[in-house]
Amino acid sequence: MLALRHFMFRILVLAQVVGIYLAIAYGWPWLKHLQTSTLQLDQRLDHVQVQETQDTQHTLTMLHQVQTDPSLRERWLLAEIGYDLHIAEQQLMLGRNPAEVLPLLHNADGLAASSRDDHILPLRSSLAQDLLNVQSAAQLDIPGTYLRLHAVASRLQQLPMNLVPGRSSTPVRAVSPEPITQGWKQLWQEGMMHFSHLISLRHPSSASGTLPDELERNALKWHEQALLDQAIWALLHRQNAVYQQALLDTEQLLHQHALLYDQASYQAIDNELQSLMALSIAYPQLNLDRSLKTLDSLQLGQDTP
Repeated sequence: MLALRHFMFRILVLAQVVGIYLAIAYGWPWLKHLQTSTLQLDQRLDHVQVQETQDTQHTLTMLHQVQTDPSLRERWLLAEIGYDLHIAEQQLMLGRNPAEVLPLLHNADGLAASSRDDHILPLRSSLAQDLLNVQSAAQLDIPGTYLRLHAVASRLQQLPMNLVPGRSSTPVRAVSPEPITQGWKQLWQEGMMHFSHLISLRHPSSASGTLPDELERNALKWHEQALLDQAIWALLHRQNAVYQQALLDTEQLLHQHALLYDQASYQAIDNELQSLMALSIAYPQLNLDRSLKTLDSLQLGQDTP
């Protein structure tokens, strides 16, 4: 039993010796590599800190020169204004909403206002004119106009039809539309003519009080909804001609069947349609050529000795 204990003790000691040897053989090179990598990282960090200090000093020197040297300050200022103007010009060329360009123009005008040089006044004058043009184009509220169109469509769908003087059973003959050369208008008129052959809306012609039947009411409401949906589509795609034509057709349809509606509600909807038709939803052709040309002339004057 004692011999077995001595044998196990020797095995344990041997295992410890082997473990220490393996740790030294394989762990020491890894530890040296780790120490070398740590030293290299420390050296790189020191280099970065030195470079950062130099860059900070250079920036402070440049700022001091800009603040003390009027010509250099004006060059710096014109460069910042030019950056804002070129970004704004690119956004206008891409067809962006003019409202998104206004912050850039206001920032450029604020930079120009901070200048103490009277030579920059022509640039402020050009900026003021361009700002006025962009502000005028940015006044259209697309979400608000969409909600107004949607509200008109909802009111028309919910608007009850009043008793009207009696109607003859003779349907109104369809009037041939004037020749239309534009493709979408022609297709729309042909579709409406085909629809009128299927369902005819009759007009008042006698003294008895009746209501239009359900089929006629549904046909009229469908027609109104289709026209307003077309106006909404045109609004979202900034197609002013389609927008105006759809609202005009809606108004004419309402006038044609005015006696079927409550006059107060009809007049309110008609006034809203008139207000919507007064809007022009097309983006005007905007550019900042005036301000950019003035800026180029100022920068060229600074470069000329």
